[in-house]
Amino acid sequence: MRSVMKIGLVAAALLATAANAALDLTKRNNMVLYWGQNAHGSYDNTTSKQQQSLYTYCQDPNVDAISIGFLNSWNATDGGQPLVNFANSCTGYEKFPGTDLLWCPTIAADIQACQLLGKTILISIGGYSPTYSGFASPAAADAFAYQIWNMFGKGWSYYRPFGSAIVDGFDLDIEVQPSQYYEKFVYRLRKLFEADGSKKYYITAAPQCHNPDPQLDTALRKANFDAVFVQFYNNPNCAATAWTGKGGDQSSNSVFNFGMWDSWVSSSAFNKNMKVLMALPASNKIVISGYVSKAKASDIVADLARFKSFAGVAIWDASEVWVNTGYITQVKSALNAVTALGRRGTGFFRWYM
Repeated sequence: MRSVMKIGLVAAALLATAANAALDLTKRNNMVLYWGQNAHGSYDNTTSKQQQSLYTYCQDPNVDAISIGFLNSWNATDGGQPLVNFANSCTGYEKFPGTDLLWCPTIAADIQACQLLGKTILISIGGYSPTYSGFASPAAADAFAYQIWNMFGKGWSYYRPFGSAIVDGFDLDIEVQPSQYYEKFVYRLRKLFEADGSKKYYITAAPQCHNPDPQLDTALRKANFDAVFVQFYNNPNCAATAWTGKGGDQSSNSVFNFGMWDSWVSSSAFNKNMKVLMALPASNKIVISGYVSKAKASDIVADLARFKSFAGVAIWDASEVWVNTGYITQVKSALNAVTALGRRGTGFFRWYM
């Protein structure tokens, strides 16, 4: 009853604004949050500050998309099913018989409610975990794409952690080796998207800022990704903290290197129109390095307006940014300013019209 009532109220109250809230890579003001790992809880066990429901974050009008993390194991033999981990969410529920795969009905209801708000919901695959690796063969990657589509997309499987909820795409946050054949995995997902045709699906990735990223470079060169959420943190040389100011050099790994990624897209990526989002941490307590204040983040956003591939900001993670008062609002305001400038079609931004 709770879920049905929630969806009904959302549909009635917010249908008029839903179309303006989704991920739109033709624009430059996208705000993406990662949710599912309760980063704030890694250092603070205050109950009120723990990760809240997915729907809580979807209600923020500044948020366009949320990537749920993680599906973080698929090489195990436990019941032959991939496994998911959502920290303090999806607790107290059953597992599918014969497996450790969680059934998450509350997350399922929240996904559907978030989509009614117009939010784009991705499922992120990988994460910083030793529980997975690439594929032994192209055939194995192909088979995994079918399996994941049936579990989270519009296919069918008994093993659906989110039940009838259908995600809007898949994010590859591949941070461990070996990393073979992810391009085959993406290729098959694209074919499944095309065969469905019922809505827009996305394929994104979250490489480290050092270019080329050793885990994802081959896939990005050989397969069609819509966007990358480049992690400008935990790599001090190329992190956001290495930004040298407006108009500064960004052409190598020895400095904040968004410009290097922009050039790489046009020269080396399979999708020459792939968009790049600057992924930032929400505080210095959840990363080794790379946190910048909301004021500095806004200044960097204004500087990135000079790059054609720039399409917004992604933040790790929802729980932590929620206690960093005003961070999302101020950065989103800076993104909106970049978008407005581009739409005027003057000077450098004439390409954007």
